[in-house]
Amino acid sequence: MALVDNITNWEPIPHEEGNEFLLRKLTWKQLERAADARADRSAPRVRAVGGEVMAALQTVKRDDLDEGRENPLNTYDRGTLLEMGVANWRGPLYEKDFKKESIEQLDSDTADWAATRLVEMSKKTKTKDQQRD
Repeated sequence: MALVDNITNWEPIPHEEGNEFLLRKLTWKQLERAADARADRSAPRVRAVGGEVMAALQTVKRDDLDEGRENPLNTYDRGTLLEMGVANWRGPLYEKDFKKESIEQLDSDTADWAATRLVEMSKKTKTKDQQRD
């Protein structure tokens, strides 16, 4: 799939039965913006601790680093992903009309789930066998 404009999917919220988010597949540029936002947000913290971070990183196990890379919230800014990717919601817990500003009122578990799901659906590519079906 080359262009992802307006590709959306209603996704059931696993920990909120009967509620769904309409998630929009993100473009490569939107994912890049979310990664940049995460880096920009982290930079002042890294500068503040300076050499201590480098020393600590040298003692971290490779398995721990790999596990951290697998979590998209370590790479992408959650708020940026949600602002660009949540298009609507519905269900008994979401009776309030959808507005971008309301995204900030989500609980942490739901925000983490939606941001992670957005990255998964945006980076998912079909294999050649799947494209033939």
